[in-house]
Amino acid sequence: VPAALQSREMRYRYNWNAPIVASPHDYSTIYHASNHLVRTRDRGMTWEEISPDLTRDEDDKQGYGGGPITGEGAGGEIYGTIYYMIESEHERGTIWTGSDDGLIHLTRDDGATWTDVTPEGLDEGQINAIEVSPHDPATAYVAYTRYKFNDFTPHVLVTNDYGENWDDRTNGIAEEDWVKVVREDPVRPGLLYLGTETGIYVSWDSGEQWQSLRLNLPNTPINDLIIQRRENDLVAATSGRGFWILDDLTPLQTALDVQPSETHLLPPRHAYRLASGGSGGSANNVGQNPPNGAVLNFHLAEEPAEGDTVAVEILSTGGDVIRSYSLSAGHNRVVWNLRHEQIPNIPGAYVFGSLAGRRVVPGTYQVRLTAGDVTMTQPLEVRMDPRVDTDLAEFIEQDEFVAQVAAELTEIHRSAMDVNDVEEQIGTLVGRIEGREGADVVGEAADELTADLEAVADSLYQARVVDGQTVINFPSRLKFQYIVLHGNAERAEAGVTRGSHDVLGDLRIRWTRHRSTVQDLLGPRLDAFNDLLGQYGFGAIIGPLERRGPIS
Repeated sequence: VPAALQSREMRYRYNWNAPIVASPHDYSTIYHASNHLVRTRDRGMTWEEISPDLTRDEDDKQGYGGGPITGEGAGGEIYGTIYYMIESEHERGTIWTGSDDGLIHLTRDDGATWTDVTPEGLDEGQINAIEVSPHDPATAYVAYTRYKFNDFTPHVLVTNDYGENWDDRTNGIAEEDWVKVVREDPVRPGLLYLGTETGIYVSWDSGEQWQSLRLNLPNTPINDLIIQRRENDLVAATSGRGFWILDDLTPLQTALDVQPSETHLLPPRHAYRLASGGSGGSANNVGQNPPNGAVLNFHLAEEPAEGDTVAVEILSTGGDVIRSYSLSAGHNRVVWNLRHEQIPNIPGAYVFGSLAGRRVVPGTYQVRLTAGDVTMTQPLEVRMDPRVDTDLAEFIEQDEFVAQVAAELTEIHRSAMDVNDVEEQIGTLVGRIEGREGADVVGEAADELTADLEAVADSLYQARVVDGQTVINFPSRLKFQYIVLHGNAERAEAGVTRGSHDVLGDLRIRWTRHRSTVQDLLGPRLDAFNDLLGQYGFGAIIGPLERRGPIS
């Protein structure tokens, strides 16, 4: 014998997912829907009934829950209830409701009078969701389904006159992909997002034509959709697959503004310079984060002609190029990690640490697209991590300091490469002249110069370190110590410590001495060696001065 009441005996019939909704005009006003709509304005201390029964109210469907198969008293099987309600954000007191037995009602006077605006001839089914257009108070979109009647036909009901007339717009939706929710983009009128039993669709013409927006989303029911307006993201709640977010709707919102024959740079969304540190959480229970940095979207009409300049560049407030990316024809999506260019390494040298460029200072930057004769720019705001309480002046000080460290590290790498290149050339030349007149004299001079080159190279970087284990087996050199300083100073969120300044001062003393040695070896010493080669007609070693100018 069922212990629970039959629903016909209840004053209010509440659905298992009964709506509880705060008014968009006054968050202290809260609505709760059963078969009637009730409202509180004192945090639930008192409630007032503001509607009649807004369902079909059919007595033969108001027996024991779960009957006639298995009785249950938990409330999950109660029928004839309001399944969805929404108050218009445009008009206070304009409220739409939809029932789980297929009725749509509307009040435009705060519940004083209600009108049944259900489309004529609509079969019994479930009004799963209602969306009032953010652009037009008279327009509403309704997700209606009859899956409980074994009818999986999709239905998207659309009205533009407060429910006096309706269209069912489903062109492009799979035949049995029944609809659960529809939302309109708050930026682009007529741009709709549709959640169904198997995924997401999009329409740019108020539902006249739909196409899949599934992308990498798994095949899963989309229970609800919401546009997170502050960040301009589409958030999907799925059944059993967690939450999914489509980051930055700008490409969809501007899709109709970009012709395939045009080159276009989309306005980038702001980005956050996030504090350094681990992501936290377990790899088994956290989702994939969005790209860390600024997402840049641009469309290139066609492949560039030979000789044309084609690039996307990030410019500082002073107009200096910070980063540059190449692109190809079609839609391109580049993620700038909010860093300067990576510090170039010595070829083949192991890096214990990171040579990633330093993070930029929070502020406004420019994104410049150049494609042949076309040049476009868009501003890009890099915001401070809201969790970090640091003055902008400290970030500027940090940037200047880390830039100095990076410049000196780059110069160390360049010098080491020059030394290695000259040494390699000498070895090749000695092998080539073997047995010729003057080879012994040149060989002795080559051995002496090579030994000095190897010594200074060994002072600049530890060539015997090849992985994270051997780094502990050999003495560290200048390169490694600069890398450590660069990483520690760059990761800080509170300016530059006195210790960092002191370390840089000590390293500079050593680097100044080594640089002087390099300049002597690749300048006067190499010139003298080349003079010796010239005496025997052996050609010359090409030094860095001939290849790319002075070392410093």
